[in-house]
Amino acid sequence: MTLPSTLHVSSHPAILHKLAVLRDVRTEPKKFREVVRELSWLLGYEALADVGVRPLTVRTPLEEMVGAELADRIGLIPIHVDQVSGSLFADAGNAWGPTLGGSNQRYVNPRRATLWSAGAELSADVLTFWSIPFPVRGGVAFPGVNATGRGTSPVLYLRVGGSF
Repeated sequence: MTLPSTLHVSSHPAILHKLAVLRDVRTEPKKFREVVRELSWLLGYEALADVGVRPLTVRTPLEEMVGAELADRIGLIPIHVDQVSGSLFADAGNAWGPTLGGSNQRYVNPRRATLWSAGAELSADVLTFWSIPFPVRGGVAFPGVNATGRGTSPVLYLRVGGSF
């Protein structure tokens, strides 16, 4: 198998060690998450190994010297996706519909047509900066029949953040 020229396979001893810990069946979930965090730092260092630098004159307690600074600004936001799940759903019924006026306000379906829908959803807990949970949920629903008795277009939805 030939690897793409843009792919870099690390042979750094610390990275190889962390990968072995991740692969070990005896590694507990808490330790696994800690090692993923550590590994992301190590991979970040390796990914930035060929970034350009420029000279920077700094004053030390002893004398002035020429150091280095990154030539380009780099912004990194570590993102870790955890606990991904998917689901398919279907529902049907004839108990919902538009609100009718009168003293007895309730949801009814005056036509008594069966309304149905089906769809799929994907949920994930995204951890930003290694520890801040950020739930994300998205999917598509296919309404079969709307309140007028006609089918409607698929509905895409995305929810970011927790419920309140």
